[in-house]
Formats: sequence, C-alpha cells, structure tokens
Amino acid sequence: MGLDMYLSKRTYVQNWSHHEPSQRHLVVVTKNNEPQPHIKSERITHVVEQIMYWRKSNAIHQWFVNKCQDGVDACQESDVSLDDLEDLASLCEKVVKEKNPDLLPASSGFFFGSTAHDEYYYGDIEETARVIREELKDNKDEYPSYMYQASW
Repeated sequence: MGLDMYLSKRTYVQNWSHHEPSQRHLVVVTKNNEPQPHIKSERITHVVEQIMYWRKSNAIHQWFVNKCQDGVDACQESDVSLDDLEDLASLCEKVVKEKNPDLLPASSGFFFGSTAHDEYYYGDIEETARVIREELKDNKDEYPSYMYQASW
C-alpha cells in the first residue's frame, strides 16, 4: 500500500474514411511477435502511454491536487494541460537550483511516505523535471491529452 502516481499521455489515432493515406495511423498489437486477432486495429481510437510513475512523491501529488484537481484528492483521473506540465517542470527546476523545498513542500496523507526534504525528495523532483522536459521537447502531437491519477 502507498501513494502510487501516474502521468499518462493519450494520443488520438482514429482513422476516418476522409483521411488521406499520409494521415492514417496503423496500430498493431502483438504478443510474442504474433498479431492479436481479438484486438481489432481498425477499432483502436487512442493509444495511452505512461509518461511517468512515482511512488510516494507526496509533494508532486499535492501539486497536482492543487493545480489540476481543484483541491479534490479522490483518486480521480484529471486532465493536465501542456501549460501545467511546463509550470511543474519549471517549479521542479527552481526547487533543485535554489535547494528550496518550501516552493514544493512535502505533504502528509494516508500511506503518503516521508515528509522529509531529503535525497529521495530531491531525486523525485529532479527526475520529474527531466522526464517532463523530454516529453515537452519530443511532443509532436497536435492535440496531446495528458492525465494524472493517483491511488493509495
């Protein structure tokens, strides 16, 4: 048990009859290099990627609760905008550069882990900034859809 946190990206891949061949997606699910016939590629509308997983990073979780969930912490899936991701990456970079955990304080909760601003805290903050920066740099999708969800 504990605070498990997920940032996911959902990419729309629905093909329509009016799409030119260059606009079409081909999504094939294989297992052991064999296509899975029970998954119909023509029915796939979205691909969901896990961008980041955290365990008991309660400061990051509290940021998402405050910024993207209107203060409601009920294990719900919540939309995260590109601007939100940019804000979080910038904040994490500032916390690390200034060594100022007051900018992104740890928070307590049921099985949320340590509230110490120690090497694990700073490691999660650094990794969050790095992964989000890579995602923002590599994002080629016109309409990205990001979601955050936590469970405990």
